[in-house]
Amino acid sequence: MLVISKTLKFERFLKVMFAATLAVVSVLCLGCSARQQTMMNRAYYTEINKAYSIEEVSFLDSMSVLISDRQVTYEGKFLKVSIEFMNAYDNTVKKPVYKIEWLDDKGVMVDSTRWKPLTITGNEKVKVTEMTTNAGATRYKVIISVD
Repeated sequence: MLVISKTLKFERFLKVMFAATLAVVSVLCLGCSARQQTMMNRAYYTEINKAYSIEEVSFLDSMSVLISDRQVTYEGKFLKVSIEFMNAYDNTVKKPVYKIEWLDDKGVMVDSTRWKPLTITGNEKVKVTEMTTNAGATRYKVIISVD
């Protein structure tokens, strides 16, 4: 009876250890998968940002801060844009500045924001929203500089 009890306890111990090992391996694999997914997303956004025309987005320095999303709406007669910036690197802090030039239908600048600073840590996204004060603005251009 004592031998059977010890055997059952040992089998239970092995099952618990096996389940714990599987849990640790699963967490490690998910971490690797998430990192790989982040790297793939970063490569995707880098290619999209390279494809932006110079009339839409201008990178004055490097592409260490990317645009991951842009949305344009109107508030009454005024053009409004929401832009999501993302850090292109892990474990670094980037401190870009950006400004938006508002253009009319002929491409002439009719309004502009001042340079505005951001702080974006690794794998973080920051969303900003800007609106022109000139009803003649029909397009915009984002200018990004990273120090």
